[in-house]
Amino acid sequence: MTIEKAYEKFYELLEQIDNSDIPSSEQYELYQDMESEIGQKRQQAYADMHEY
Repeated sequence: MTIEKAYEKFYELLEQIDNSDIPSSEQYELYQDMESEIGQKRQQAYADMHEY
């Protein structure tokens, strides 16, 4: 997968969530969970970058 394709899929997902019937309070929780997952992935990628 390319970086461009990853961004495309990410923004498509955000658009689908925004256009869904999911109530705002549940969207808020979903985005919080996603933010947490992304933070964990970011930390893992950083650790992988600095492995020796």
